Amino acid sequence: MESPKQHFASGIFFDLTHMKLNKFILYIFLGFNLILNAQEEQTIKSSTEVKKEDIHTFVDEEPKYDGDVRIFIAKNTVYPKNAIDNEIEGKCYISFIVELNGKISDVKVAKGVPNCPECDQEAIRVIKSTQGKWIAAKVDGKYVKSRYMIPIEYKLNSKRKKKK
Repeated sequence: MESPKQHFASGIFFDLTHMKLNKFILYIFLGFNLILNAQEEQTIKSSTEVKKEDIHTFVDEEPKYDGDVRIFIAKNTVYPKNAIDNEIEGKCYISFIVELNGKISDVKVAKGVPNCPECDQEAIRVIKSTQGKWIAAKVDGKYVKSRYMIPIEYKLNSKRKKKK
């Protein structure tokens, strides 16, 4: 029969072994978790890099709007009241990506009309309204995603200028 001292000692030994085993399992779990997270981050980083590389700036055939984009812009652009009141004129260059399916994304002002953020916002609104009406650009006969830029000019007619 074991003495109480021996039993107590073996209990401590068991507890210490059990704690070491738990720590060991915990370290293995954390190690695998770190490896998986690192792989996931690398995958996300790689997919982001690939997306940027897939966007062409120089193409064989430019993306095309289904119709005449200049007429669409002229008919749908509303000259901001602030710009009319202050006789602001200028060009706003809008940059965007034409996707393979003809939709557009990443619409932004590349160069805006000086002193007229309303003009820039209106230009973005008009370009966004062309959503899904584009035909993707081509490189080597294949459709590709591309970045495209359109200037939108704000010019008051001479009658309005003379009235003021």
